[in-house]
Amino acid sequence: MSTCTDTFQLNREEMFRLLQRCLPNDLTRTQNLVECKDDVIFAWNSQENCLLTLNWRAARTKGSDIKHQTLIPSATFPYTVDRIVPSLDGNFVAVSGNRGVSLLELPRRWGTNGLYRGDGRENIICRTYILDDRLFTNNTNLEVLQVRWHPESPTGSHLIVLLSDNSLRVYHEENLKHVWRIGPMPKLGVTNGTTLPSLLDLGDTAVDFDISPPRVSSLLPLGDETASELTLVNTSAKIRQKVEWPIVILRGNGNIYVLCAGLNTKKPKLQGPLTMTPAKIDNYGQSSCSILVIPSLPPCVVISESTGRIHHALMVDNDDEGGNESFDKIDSSLYITPAEWQLHVLETVELELGLPQNAQSKSHICPIYLRRDLTSESRYFAYHNTGVHAIFLEFIKQLHDFAETAAEDDSVIPYLGNESHAEYILCTKALDAGQINPVLGFTLLQSPAGIVVFLGSGQVVSLNLITDPNVVLEWSSEKAERSKQGSDAVSPQKKYFSDSIENRIVAILRGGLSQPLLKLNTNTEASPQELMELLMHATQTLREQYFPRHEKCRHELKKRVEILQVLNRQQQEEIQELVLEKKRIRDNAENLAGKYEDMYERQQTLFKRAQEVSRLVSLLSPYTLSDEKDFKQQVEKINVATKGLMKQLEVAKGKISRNQQQMDTWEKQNAQKEFVLPPKREEIIKKILADMKNQINNQIMEIKQLNKLLDI
Repeated sequence: MSTCTDTFQLNREEMFRLLQRCLPNDLTRTQNLVECKDDVIFAWNSQENCLLTLNWRAARTKGSDIKHQTLIPSATFPYTVDRIVPSLDGNFVAVSGNRGVSLLELPRRWGTNGLYRGDGRENIICRTYILDDRLFTNNTNLEVLQVRWHPESPTGSHLIVLLSDNSLRVYHEENLKHVWRIGPMPKLGVTNGTTLPSLLDLGDTAVDFDISPPRVSSLLPLGDETASELTLVNTSAKIRQKVEWPIVILRGNGNIYVLCAGLNTKKPKLQGPLTMTPAKIDNYGQSSCSILVIPSLPPCVVISESTGRIHHALMVDNDDEGGNESFDKIDSSLYITPAEWQLHVLETVELELGLPQNAQSKSHICPIYLRRDLTSESRYFAYHNTGVHAIFLEFIKQLHDFAETAAEDDSVIPYLGNESHAEYILCTKALDAGQINPVLGFTLLQSPAGIVVFLGSGQVVSLNLITDPNVVLEWSSEKAERSKQGSDAVSPQKKYFSDSIENRIVAILRGGLSQPLLKLNTNTEASPQELMELLMHATQTLREQYFPRHEKCRHELKKRVEILQVLNRQQQEEIQELVLEKKRIRDNAENLAGKYEDMYERQQTLFKRAQEVSRLVSLLSPYTLSDEKDFKQQVEKINVATKGLMKQLEVAKGKISRNQQQMDTWEKQNAQKEFVLPPKREEIIKKILADMKNQINNQIMEIKQLNKLLDI
């Protein structure tokens, strides 16, 4: 395989070569047999019923020195595996199929290469828990629809399973914790030779669910034992905050319900169906198949249909108060409360499922599965029987900007008019009559970011991803300016030249229909007619999509050259005008400089004349001589007094010097003397001090007694 479609060189690994030889028997539908958690890739061997693991980072750096390991379940699975889901902390792997779910407990990892058991042994037997084996044995029509790990689990071992009987089952390892009803119980039977339609046919069965970010629903006092959900203790206020995780549930008819529950909730509230605005006749889809919640603010709900349509909606608070608890229209025993949220549908994206041969070709119909991109909220992926799409949400950045500006200015109105777009990354079906090449495994890698796709033909596609969404998505500055109120007007010329010509050319060439990597089923050879049709389709796409964009680039370059020529002529004329203006300014500056010199000379002459006049006036004034004589006499008196003070100061300094010498002599004499008391006088002083000590102790005792009496 070409390295351009296998940037991580996974096809060279023995694990994927083994997977190519051990493909599942059912190659007609999309499955998920390959997953990744941190630096370990998990892959399910459908023929030998075991889990293969590979440290892909170590294998990439050390090459063939790193071998894959085989995790063998301790119990055999009584069903066909079509999905593996690693837990959030990497201690378990949920192995599920249509007829059952099991947990595989992973061994510990250590060592420089991060291998299981640390010694790198090839085969490891792992403890296995088969969940509710009897339930599936006694109910032949029961199927597993979705499996997700609960993010609230403190041990990372709480699993939520969606079954086709409209129930959610919560497991803690092999123990069943709760059974939550989310819809009426399906019934299938035959009456008078006529088969009654099941709820699945009517679209009243849940097909998928996802977990929304938690919320604080109420405040409870400490000591309230009725609260079983996760609580946050506020010791200062002596209250607990009740935290709930809204579980968003999708039914086949497009209706969406919300189940607010924690891990310890026994009877959670089921709310719905959520009102979808703006209202449409088709209720935004009658063939819904999967749902995804992106934890933005507010949360973004993505709903996909098997026809290729994907709806993007914001989950906002419902302004209507609603009524009391109500019954379900089909099952009167099921309580459904009014919804606290509503869905505002922003847009609908149409995916191209396969490459059509012509405009009259029928669109392929298949389930579409959604996957979040953990590196960016602005991107998610959709994989199906005909390949992989990457969908970029343009309005997520507008929501972030609105959340930042709303904190400063509440009057700001968010602008969410930017349309999202989808890029067809990988196509596995190009001919209407050709065989499908479904996706058997899709996972995301991190550090570096990438995707790994395992196809039904045994091919492995690994591609790099750009982590920063701003590199992929260019948020339009013109549209962002529309959301700012009171912004300054910008001239059309500045708007036109705000982006460089390289960015405009890249934007033109990147727009339009995206051409995916083509990976067809290589097990069967296409006929010459089919190959000819594929070639004609590629030629037509090249003619309709690429040539017009290059022509548009040519017109853009021509337009830019003409505008630059006009601007060049205008600038030349402005330069000539500026040269003339510069000459006029220089002449005016010279004239002003000459005038300034003349004025300065005249000012100096007048200043000297004024000084001479002032001197003459002072000499001729009769009061000036007497004032000067008085001032002179005062100065002489001060001079005589100053000299007398100086003499007195010298005398004082001499006295101080003699006193200091005498003090030094006395200190030396005192240092040589020793004071010795007579023995009799020393004994008398000691007795006096002992008596004083006894008196002080007695007084202290009396004071303490008085204090005790005063305290009483």
